[in-house]
Amino acid sequence: MSQKGTGESVAQLFAALANADRLAILSELRRQEGSTACGHSISEVAARTGLTRFSASRHLRILADVSLTYATRNRRTIIYRLNVYAFEQVEDWAIAYTEEFVSKPPAPATSIDLGSCVGPSSASTGRMRSSVGTIR
Repeated sequence: MSQKGTGESVAQLFAALANADRLAILSELRRQEGSTACGHSISEVAARTGLTRFSASRHLRILADVSLTYATRNRRTIIYRLNVYAFEQVEDWAIAYTEEFVSKPPAPATSIDLGSCVGPSSASTGRMRSSVGTIR
């Protein structure tokens, strides 16, 4: 897969994760991973997260579209489970950045002299002085 394709898929993954309701669904599915339960139906997800069935269904579809969840059919019921392998993609992406920063020595610290930007009279006049001019 190309670098751009990988970046787009990671961006889609993060977009799917950037929603509190979807995170609640993932947390609920994760809680069931270690137990003998075999996933949740839409009704169970809705009941456990406080969402409507319509909203739970929509969020589960978004999560499935980026492979964070998967569905299996059990007779007439669709059961949703967490796809733990999809989180490896997020982990690989994060590790690549972490390793890049760990392998490089830290940049030397620089100090910024804020005294030249803000004078003592700025609080009384409501203005801030800078080297360029007065900021109102």
